Amino acid sequence: MNHRTKSLWLPALITLFGASVLLTAVQFAGFQPRLVWFGRHAMLFYWHWLLVLPLFGAFGAYLSRRAQGSPGARLLAGLAPVVVMLITMCLILPWAIALDGLSPLLIASFSVGLVNWVALPALALLIGAAPFLRQPERGVGTEARI
Repeated sequence: MNHRTKSLWLPALITLFGASVLLTAVQFAGFQPRLVWFGRHAMLFYWHWLLVLPLFGAFGAYLSRRAQGSPGARLLAGLAPVVVMLITMCLILPWAIALDGLSPLLIASFSVGLVNWVALPALALLIGAAPFLRQPERGVGTEARI
């Protein structure tokens, strides 16, 4: 297995899978999202999911650091769920504009979606990943290979 796979792709996939399974478990457990209104726009907050996300950000960054990933690889591994969501939203936006045209409602909905599904989870994941972004001290995470 090459270095990029060990230090970026596997930790990122584990973080993405864990965060997705957690969101599914929160929904199946019956926890209801909190509906918060901002003017005429509403956002659903999955508080239970957001509170546990730092653990997944930390785990992804830890796995990347353990595989001697660069600080950038650790950051991407910890933020993988929001990177995937941002890419998905940016792929859907042109399609929505082509189908429905550019309207203030579309812009507002996209902006609320970015805050709800990218910015807030990114902040939660970053809180968990932050301790693992600096370079490890000499000897930490550099076990002898046999």
